[in-house]
Amino acid sequence: MWEKRYTVFQPMRPDTNNSLYDLAILQKLLNSILLHDCGYKTSKIYPIQKKKYQ
Repeated sequence: MWEKRYTVFQPMRPDTNNSLYDLAILQKLLNSILLHDCGYKTSKIYPIQKKKYQ
């Protein structure tokens, strides 16, 4: 659900329709978790990430 809402992470979807993430996406996710744990709101984290990684 959050993948569609923030459109930051776009996983690969094989025939099994499971989400697959590459290393770069996992690094972004870990950075997002760190910022969230430091008190940043999710809505503030993802616009920062989106600008930084595009």
